[in-house]
Amino acid sequence: MADEVKFDEREFRQRLEAFQAKAKSLGELSGEISQMLLLAVEDEFDSQGGGEWEPFAASTLKRHPRRAGGKLLQDTTEMIGSIKPESDSESASVVTTNPYAGYHVEGTKYMPARDFTDIDYDELGMQIGDLLLKEITG
Repeated sequence: MADEVKFDEREFRQRLEAFQAKAKSLGELSGEISQMLLLAVEDEFDSQGGGEWEPFAASTLKRHPRRAGGKLLQDTTEMIGSIKPESDSESASVVTTNPYAGYHVEGTKYMPARDFTDIDYDELGMQIGDLLLKEITG
């Protein structure tokens, strides 16, 4: 005599519908994820690129002595203050309205790169994964 396996289609459908409802609501997490991105970029500013950004050049300090001992790209708050989170139902990002931000990220012939977008994507990915898992299973 073979064992009988019963499959309750109604329970399966209910669980599937509940999962689909949660998946649809994941778009609502974009705002939270963009805030996580913003915090990661702010951490990059605070740590001065993990301590790897080149300090102010002597010529810069000669022209602007008040910058001595200050944090790079933060003395006027113009750069860090221009970075804002953006999100919609399908994406999360941070953007800057500062027209010369790219010069700081990439560097120039006369200025070293100080890439404030060089965040720890592995760590951020783990945090976002934890957030999504909590939302789906919670």
